[in-house]
Amino acid sequence: MTRTNTIILLIACLAPSLTTNAFQAAISRVAARNTAAGDCNWPLGAVIKSEELDVEFDVGRGGVRLTQESVIKMQGDVKHKPGSASPRMKDLLRYTGVTLLEEIRLLEQLKTMQATVVCTGEGKEMYKDPGESLDTLVVLAPMDAVRDALKGAGSAMKADHLVINVAGGDDLQVNEVISALEELVLDLDLVTKAKISFNSLSHSTFPNGYASVTAIALPEGASAGGKAGTEKSIAQGEVYASKGKWYTVVEQDIENAVA
Repeated sequence: MTRTNTIILLIACLAPSLTTNAFQAAISRVAARNTAAGDCNWPLGAVIKSEELDVEFDVGRGGVRLTQESVIKMQGDVKHKPGSASPRMKDLLRYTGVTLLEEIRLLEQLKTMQATVVCTGEGKEMYKDPGESLDTLVVLAPMDAVRDALKGAGSAMKADHLVINVAGGDDLQVNEVISALEELVLDLDLVTKAKISFNSLSHSTFPNGYASVTAIALPEGASAGGKAGTEKSIAQGEVYASKGKWYTVVEQDIENAVA
């Protein structure tokens, strides 16, 4: 489900509900008043079609466009111990856009910090015909990205803080991200005392049905103090590898507008 569908569904759920009889009665009363006043010559109970209305529907009203155009970021941490990983969402932020990073400068800053890229991976959503079986095989993009990342994952044993970054299109789902984080943490080589945090971006910059995962290991004492913009984001380990490019989000692009 896309963010627009989710918003529409929420509006529908929150609106006062009417039974069929009550709804028809309300229409009848309004139609009768309008007919008596000469304001309407529609037959009672007629269906009003969109092409009969001289009104242009603006999907942006009510904050829908603001949500569509914003980068949605979920962030949190992962409590873990051998055989167990529990991701917890702590905050939800909106940004006006994502920032493209220059790979050379990114890698230079990580090297200077003694931070390392533990793994990157990309995945896509797939549905396979069950054929003669009764089960439909569904592969979710975040989980597929994690499996791709684990193929070439390095050790995170020296990481004091592991930052996992997931990026996907407008259709990226919270439960899919949570499941993927669980699998990645359980399968990575890291110490129990390591702090683990995550960021997850959802935006049209990335195609629907697609996700990427990037894990950054930060050494003990790593700090973003005194830094700003992209340097601060990189120092915090928030970088997203996607289709051969690197991205991040910066504080000055946080969207504070309200509908």
